[in-house]
This record gives sequence, structure tokens and C-alpha cells, in this order.
Amino acid sequence: MASTEKVTYNLCQGWGCHEHCLVETHVKDGKIDRVQKCLFPGKRPANDICMKGILSAKIPYAKDRILHPLKRVGERGEGKFEEISWDQALDEISAKIKESAEKYGPRSIMLNQFWCGYPGDWKSTQNDLIYRFAFAYDASILEYQAVDYGLTFGTAVVNGLFTVNSRRLPDDTGKEIIIWGGNPLGFTRPAASTHFLLDAQERGVKIVHISNLFDVTSARADQWVPVKSGTDAALALGMCNVLLEEGLYNADFLLEKTSAAYLVNTETGAYARAASLIEGASENDFAAADEQGKLGVVPHPMGQPFAGYGDLKPDLFASVEVNGVVYKTTMLLLKEFCQQWTPEKQEAATGVPAETCRQVAREYVANSPAIIYLYYGLRYPNAVQSNRAILTLALLAGNVGKKGGTIMLAGQGEQTTMFGMDQNVVRMPPNPRGMSERVTIETILEGFEDPTKQQHKVWLNCMGNPLLNWPNKDLWRRRILPNLDLFVSWEIRMTDTARYADYVLPETTTFERYETVCDTDNCVMYCEPAIEPLGEAKSGTWIFNEIAKRIGIEDDFSLSAEEWQQVRIDEGMKGKNAIVFDDEQNAIGSEPITFDKLKEKKVMRVEMPPYIPEDGLSMDMHTTTTGRFEFYSELLYNVGRPFGDLEPMEMLDEKKREEYPLQFYVGRHKYFMQGQFTNIEENHLLASKQFGVALNPIEAEKRGLVDGELVDVVNERGTMRVPLQLRDDIPVGMAHTWYSFDEKHYPGTCCPQDLMHAENTPERETAVMRAYYPSYAYINIEVLKTPQVMTHVAGPYTPEGLWDQLCDVRKISNEGEVA
Repeated sequence: MASTEKVTYNLCQGWGCHEHCLVETHVKDGKIDRVQKCLFPGKRPANDICMKGILSAKIPYAKDRILHPLKRVGERGEGKFEEISWDQALDEISAKIKESAEKYGPRSIMLNQFWCGYPGDWKSTQNDLIYRFAFAYDASILEYQAVDYGLTFGTAVVNGLFTVNSRRLPDDTGKEIIIWGGNPLGFTRPAASTHFLLDAQERGVKIVHISNLFDVTSARADQWVPVKSGTDAALALGMCNVLLEEGLYNADFLLEKTSAAYLVNTETGAYARAASLIEGASENDFAAADEQGKLGVVPHPMGQPFAGYGDLKPDLFASVEVNGVVYKTTMLLLKEFCQQWTPEKQEAATGVPAETCRQVAREYVANSPAIIYLYYGLRYPNAVQSNRAILTLALLAGNVGKKGGTIMLAGQGEQTTMFGMDQNVVRMPPNPRGMSERVTIETILEGFEDPTKQQHKVWLNCMGNPLLNWPNKDLWRRRILPNLDLFVSWEIRMTDTARYADYVLPETTTFERYETVCDTDNCVMYCEPAIEPLGEAKSGTWIFNEIAKRIGIEDDFSLSAEEWQQVRIDEGMKGKNAIVFDDEQNAIGSEPITFDKLKEKKVMRVEMPPYIPEDGLSMDMHTTTTGRFEFYSELLYNVGRPFGDLEPMEMLDEKKREEYPLQFYVGRHKYFMQGQFTNIEENHLLASKQFGVALNPIEAEKRGLVDGELVDVVNERGTMRVPLQLRDDIPVGMAHTWYSFDEKHYPGTCCPQDLMHAENTPERETAVMRAYYPSYAYINIEVLKTPQVMTHVAGPYTPEGLWDQLCDVRKISNEGEVA
């Protein structure tokens, strides 16, 4: 018989790294032969692939693949299951869902839609169907377990909205890129980011890396600036001090784009409203003053381009007194605030020499246009303030929205089509039973403790691996799972989360199902099964359809997986066009995007409007108080944080360090993507060589520890017993480990997640988060009309701080027991 071959496009299984790569899959005789990078239309295809993506072809055939429905027969967490039929699994699960809905209401059923690490993430059909199920049944959505909201809220305070942008600026890069808070050249997402940065470096662009660890990016950078963990705000403010004291700021930009010249009432901390100072002025408008103290009205943009200052020539450093009240510009207030953050003062906090602070600040301006490439490395309780301080630096230099210079938020808008798919065509059923609610961990626990409150008794884990990827595993094992009547997990392998489930439902991999996504360099992509599903694995669409039939919402789940893709394209992208290219990849016209055309072409590049801001920060429409960029926030004045600032946290608490002197720093492993790729033998072999806890030899010598011995990593939350590794690249004062290994690697002892704080709980709330959250929620819910259940932010304690915990590394106190 002749050999059969076919080629399909499929999502990389590690899509949650946020590179959002597509792979070209080559199938021979019904089995995946290889995968490779697939080319996108246009002269500079931006789709890339890393070695993890290349190895993703092994995932369907992994030894631990779950191929049949499983039912728990032992205690939760024991990992003891029996194979059962799909009908038995679906009948029993559905019966429990209906029983819980009758007893506690349909909102007692929770669906987890935390998508990071799930192929297609929030753009996937699976995510849409989770919402559809919740709305059709009025079930609850388990809160979005964000650990990245320091960056989100930091940009939102400055700009009023979560800022997105595009990293696809390779031809426009200026003279310098500062990579701040990440390791893009050698970490979990080294695909398009690596190409962008190294291509720029080859053209002569200077790469500066600011980080707490020496890593691959540090090694490849032209300059590495080591900074103590969690103190980045102090460095940024020290650099702001240099720009302000040496007159290196961009006055024209500050006047045109920011509220720098706006007056503030120094008694109330509020922006001065023009009506209170100038007769006949509007309550909506603001005030500025010239060098002689003459006041002038500054109109609120009201969603329109800024109208300017009229005949007034504002003084950036004006200070006027009116009726006994002193009014100062935000620029003057910033200068006064930054006077405490001299380069010498920041050195005491950060460890960065004062002269290095001055040199980096001066070169950042001298090399304008320059880019600050922000990553998610600032996962500390002061992350909002740290990111605000860095954004302030960029605003002072005028390096925002400038050709070749901007703030780039890596891992977000660079892969999102700004005019993409309307996912509500799937998410919203015609006649929803309710709009559900977003359930927080705290409300779940409150219900367990108070029977008069809403109970949450059924958890459908449709995406993700929370017991591996979320902090404080003990919270789930001891306080949540024992109180659930049913816990079901969709899975392709036996993860930590699946191990605790009552039923495990075998789901298809990305190579075995249909998908459409509107991501990655403004392209829309059609993915079809490369191979037939192995065993009894089924798509999430099929599982939802079957449960829906059994609980009475089958009318909202009547389409197949492929039919949903047609809805997503023909309805979700109605009216959108794609660029047509000739054989030389020159744009020669456009054509409507239709499902049939997408099936034929696999990938189509969306035709964008004539002007798309290079950076969301360059847009003229803001939802801040003034409608401009604000490095000064009147909202946060009341909690003592009108500017980005260095806030206290446990990790910097010298008294607590007396008992636990080391920062417990838990990171992602470069050979894994959260819980993905951990079951590929080649990846695991490489990663296992770094399993354990790493210390600087200086710290090991203090404790009499030697390389390779078993040690106890301890804090008030538990003890983890692992091998010790001595590494010169680990800073003194830090104990570094990886969270990607599943719990079977820690027999009889704690996992890294056990030693971490319980996130999304009130004890992790900060004053800034408490003060700013209502405004952020108002913008999302009232201004943008986003249902609360879709806002991705559940409350003021949505975490910023993943790395704010202390520990010590000690000799084992008793060879047979965990200390």
C-alpha cells in the first residue's frame, strides 16, 4: 500500500508561553513525522518556533497520556483510578451537577477558565465554551488566578486602561533596548522575542539587561545591571532623579502627552479643577500656569485628541498660591519626590552603584529613541509601583509612542490582533439563564464556613493545572478539595491536578482537534486535526455537548468542533478583510475573511486600518482622571502613593530575615512551560539536572553545606527536602528553585508551592491595590461594558507578589523525618 502524507497547521502545545506559535505538522501514514516552523504571509513572517515547540510532536504519544475516562477509587491525591466508559463518566458527572444545582443553586458549579498554559489560551474555542456553559446554566467562573497584575495595573494607573502594544517593530528599533524584568533570550519563550532582540543587536542597537539573576539574556547583553530582588522601583526613581536634576527630560513631549504641567492642590492632593480657580471655567477642565503665575484652562480631552493650552505657555515647574492654597504642577511634585532618590540613595536599596545609575539614565536619553522591554519579572507586592516608576522614566525621556522608542509589554499585545475575533458570538447563548459570577478563593472558603452563604460544591477544571501552577497547594488540599462534592478535570496526562480529581476526562491534544485563533502578528489561523484522536480522547467541544444534553442545556451546545470554527470566523470576523500577496509576498489587494477561504489558506493576515499606534501608550484616548498620561495619581494620593515608589514587603523585612534570611525564589524552568513539556523525556532529562535548590557558595559555606547533599528548605509554611546545587550565578541572599516538577518529585515532603503565600486572599492585599481596584473595575465594567465575570480581576487582592517569601536552607535535622 502506498504511503500517505498530509500537512496541517496546529497550535504549539506550549501556547501559554505567550509567543503563540503555530507549527507546520507533517503526518505520514497517520502518525506525526515531524513539526517545523510554518511561514506566515507577508515579507517578514513573524511566526517562530523554539525547541520545545519542535518537541511538542511527541506529546500525543507520551507514555503517561490518558486515553480513557478515569474514576477515582482511592483517596483524593492518591492517584488511584479505574477505567470506565464515557457514558458512565458523563452520566455520573451530570447527575452530580444536577443534584448540586437543585440543592445549592446552579452557581454551586464552578468552571475553571484560567487559560495560561492551555493551547490557544483565552482565544481558544474551549475558553469560549466555558463561558457559554456558565451563562447557559448560570454556573460560576472560578476567578482568574493572575500573578501578573502588577504590570497590568501599573500601566493602567498611568494610562487608564491595560496597555497593549506590538513588539513587531524590528525595522523601527532605535539605538537602545533596556530589557527590564525577564530573560527573553533563554527562558520559556525564546522564539519571536529572541529573534527580535538579537536582530536588533546585530544592527548595532545596544542591549541593556536589568535583572536580579545572571542568565542567558545577561550574558548576551551589552551591559548587565544586577539589581536586588524587588527593588527595581528604587533604580527607576534614581534614574528619574538624574533626568530631572540634569535637565535631560523631554519638555515638549511632557507638555503634549502628559499631565506634567497640570496643577495639583497640595492640601487635598487632587488635580486642580479649572472651575475652582478660573471664573467661567468648566468642572471638567483642569488648570496650568505660566512662569509669571498666570492661570489658564486646560480642557479635558473627553476622548478626543488633546486641544492644547491655548495662548498659555505652561511652566512645567509652576507653583502658585490662590486664596492661601499652594498649587504645584505634577512635574514639580515629581522633582521634589525624586530628590530623596538620589543615585546614592538608590544604591543603598538596589546594590546598583550610583555611577551606574547615572550612566544608564544618561545613555537611555542619549540613545533615544530607546525601548524599555518590560517583562513579568517584577512579581512582587510593589509591582504596581515599580512599573509606574519605570513608566515615569519612559515618559520623562519622551520614549513613548516614538518611532523606534516605546514601552513594550512583552507577552501581551505583541501577539494579539487589535481588530480580531468577536468571541462573544460563541460565548453568549441566545437566552442565557444568568450572567453567572466570578468566584474568588475567599468566597469559596466563606461559603464552606458559613452555610447561609452561596456554596460551591462542584469544580469542573476545564483548563490548566492549578495544583501545580498556582501558589499554596496546601490551601487546595486541606481547605477546598475536602469540601467539594465533585471535582472533574479535563486532561491529556496525569498532572498534579488530575491526581486529585474524582473523574479525569481524556482530552485531545492540539494535534487532534479543530481550532481557529486570531493571534500572532495580526494573523488569523485555521487548525485542523493532524491525526485521529488516540484511544478514547475527545475534544472539549464534544465533552461540553454531552454534558449539556444530560443537564438540559443541549440547545446551546448543538454544534460540532468544526462547526464552531465556522461561527467564529464567519460571524466573529464578519466584515474584516485579509491582505492578498503575490508570489513575492508583495501586498496586491485584499479579500474578505471567510471560513471557506481560511480553510484553504490556513493563515490569513488581517488588513489593519491605516494607522495603528505602535504602542497603546501613544494613543490620545485615556481613561485617567485628566485624560492624559499620568505619572501622578490623585486616586493613590490618599494612600500615600501618588507616584511610583518602593513599597515594603516581607522579602525586604530585615527583622523577618533574622529567622529566614533567604529569599525563596521559585521560577519557571526553561525546558518546560509551566506544566507543559514536563512529560517529554528529552526535556525532563535536561531539567532534572537542575532539580533541587540552588545557593550561592558563600551562603552554603555559612551553613556548612556541600554541593549535592540533601537539604531542608524551610519557612513557616512548611519544609521541602531536595538536593543542593551550588551556583555562582545565584545572588547572595537567595534560594532558587523551580516549580515545574510535579509533586511525585517531593515524596513525603512539601512542594515549592506549599512554601509560597496563598494568593488571591485578603492577607495579600496592598493599599495600592485596594485603592485602585474600584477604579479599574469601573472602567472595565461601566466604561467598556465588560461583564464582571469576564473582567479577569476578581478583587483588590488579586496578586502581584509571586516572589515575596523568605526561607532558610538547613542541614537535615533527622535523616528519617522532614524537619
